[in-house]
Amino acid sequence: MNKTSQFNPLSYEFRRDPYPIYARLRAEAPVSRNALGAWLLTRYDDVSAALRDPRLGAHSIAANLRRKQHLLDERRIATLADACEQWLMLLNPPDHTRIRKLVHRPFTPSAIRQLRPSIDRIVHAAIDRALPTGQLDVVNELAVPLAVAMISQILGVPEDGRRRVLAWTEGLSRMLDPLRSLEDYAEMSDVAGEFAGYFRELFHDRRRAPQDDLISALVTAETEAQVSEKELLSVCMLLFASGEKTTVNLIGNGILALVQHRAQLDLLRARPELAPAAIQELLRYDSPVQLSTRVPSEDVVFGGQTIPAGSLVFLALGAANRDPARFADPDRLVLERPDNRHLAFSGGIHYCLGAALALVEGEAAIGAVVRRLGDLELATDAIEWQREIIFRGPRALPVRFARKQGAHHDA
Repeated sequence: MNKTSQFNPLSYEFRRDPYPIYARLRAEAPVSRNALGAWLLTRYDDVSAALRDPRLGAHSIAANLRRKQHLLDERRIATLADACEQWLMLLNPPDHTRIRKLVHRPFTPSAIRQLRPSIDRIVHAAIDRALPTGQLDVVNELAVPLAVAMISQILGVPEDGRRRVLAWTEGLSRMLDPLRSLEDYAEMSDVAGEFAGYFRELFHDRRRAPQDDLISALVTAETEAQVSEKELLSVCMLLFASGEKTTVNLIGNGILALVQHRAQLDLLRARPELAPAAIQELLRYDSPVQLSTRVPSEDVVFGGQTIPAGSLVFLALGAANRDPARFADPDRLVLERPDNRHLAFSGGIHYCLGAALALVEGEAAIGAVVRRLGDLELATDAIEWQREIIFRGPRALPVRFARKQGAHHDA
């Protein structure tokens, strides 16, 4: 018999702390569906298998939008549907394979390593600005400027356009949530139209004068009939809407976890060589992306439950990463945790394109904060969490600190 849960990802309780909810579901209903008919997988083995199962395809938000055209202005819906129709995480082969091949090169580990000097400059400049005040908003003064600057540099967005792109990114990041209202979709459609207009101008500029950036490479591919302009726009929107959020949440969640676990913060400060392993544990402990969605092309069985073809399925990455059947003492932050094969970056063909970039940005930002700022503590009594259900991270993270002696930007 199918198990029904009260899982509500829109609730304040879930946004504030989803992990007790996940634990209860893993124990009582690891494969369940809610009153709206959406299914949820919470165990590591089930989520890992589902991410790699070709029968579970990406959820088409565009198709869902077009089914709502009779409820909203048809032109507005078409603008939004076109904007997200070719987002990589919402595509299935062969289109997914073709477009990912076109955009993957700037995100390889070797390409990202070349960006490390630029990443370090942005990180240390943000900390330098905060030093006289003794306070830093880790999210809005460090993580957001870093993420936006690096995606802009890779794509080729000039500095004078980045503030506008960030505003559009904030508006479009909600698109990945599959349970939005008609009003939300209408607002996002207007944002998508402005975003598309700006990037069409950039495409026009690069066609006339190519540069060493991803937009130039993509418009070259367009002239060779490998990609359409609609697909170009989708790629640019996705890189900002998902890439910015992933990095920002990694840094925000990571610093928050360290401040709340003083012994682990002190360990990382004493042993900076632990940074790569520490970032992996911070990703596992509080994942920047909590949920991924899939739709099975045929009936599938998980945990003895039959999930019908065409159903919306939530894969709870955050729940999988706290599964005691996979991780010993999973609710503890252990920076030296061995065999830390978490699912924070998803898995299978939809493994996060920007994973290497997020790892380097996270290591640079978190490492610099730990090295350069002493006596870290929260400067707020209450954390306000983002309202998206797919992503998890604080909207702001003000911390107080003491400047460490000798902790200069080249430390």
